[in-house]
Parts: sequence; structure tokens; C-alpha cells
Amino acid sequence: MNKGTYGYGLPPNIATRVAPPEWKNYKLITATTSTEIVPQNVYQILACVWGGGGAGVGAGTAGGGGGGGFSMGIIDVVPGQILPTITVGAAGGTSSYSTLLSSTGGSDGSGGTGGAGGTGTSVSGLRGSMTASGGAGGTPGSGAFSGGGAS
Repeated sequence: MNKGTYGYGLPPNIATRVAPPEWKNYKLITATTSTEIVPQNVYQILACVWGGGGAGVGAGTAGGGGGGGFSMGIIDVVPGQILPTITVGAAGGTSSYSTLLSSTGGSDGSGGTGGAGGTGTSVSGLRGSMTASGGAGGTPGSGAFSGGGAS
């Protein structure tokens, strides 16, 4: 019987894999790739995906760009497995992990208005999933002229 994260038995009909109490290693991927291979002794990963932030357009009267969306989830893997394509969006672009996680970028600010924030999405049933939307970009004189943060 799987004792779960803290040594307590799991309820009936629950998945036998639980998230570890801490993640010991990480790899930051900053460019689109389709050649990532799962290392030995790794059976699950926590994938986090951020959409690119929007840009402020123009000078002096432009609004700030919106913040990119965010999504994350725990994915079961097998050592030696080649991971699906990981897409990293540039400024305002969409980032994704296969079809499981996707985060749209924030839009550019223009004409004195701030850009809209992006959104994060994950497939239904993905363990430990969480999503967040990026904040709207600030407007001139609002004290929040830069891009928005997640909300």
C-alpha cells in the first residue's frame, strides 16, 4: 500500500502516485525544444508554463503591456522518454507543454491604454494543476506603467 506523502494511507480509489514533499532538481527551458529526455530515476515532473508579457508601444503616452498567463501541472514520465514539444513564446507570445498546458501572452499597450493580461489553461484532470491570468498593463499616470503581474 502506498503510504502517501506523509505516511498516511491513501483513500480508496485514489491515484497511487502523489506529489513529492519537495522537488529536488529543476531545469529552466528558455527556447522552444523537442529534444528533452527524461533523466534516470525520474518518474514525474512539475511543468510550469508562462506566457510572454506584452510590450508598451509608443513613447510618453503608451500603456504598459499586459502580463502573460501561467499554468502548471504534475505529469507522469518514464526515464529515457523524449518529452513532447515545449514551446516558449517571445514577448506577447504563447508558451505550451504539448497539449497539456498552455499560457497565452499579454497584449501590447497602446494609445494610452494598458494591454490585457494573458490566460493559463490546463487539461482537465491533470494532477496539481493551477492556472492564473496575467494582470492588465498600467496606463500613463496610474503609477503602474509597466506590465501587469499575475492575478
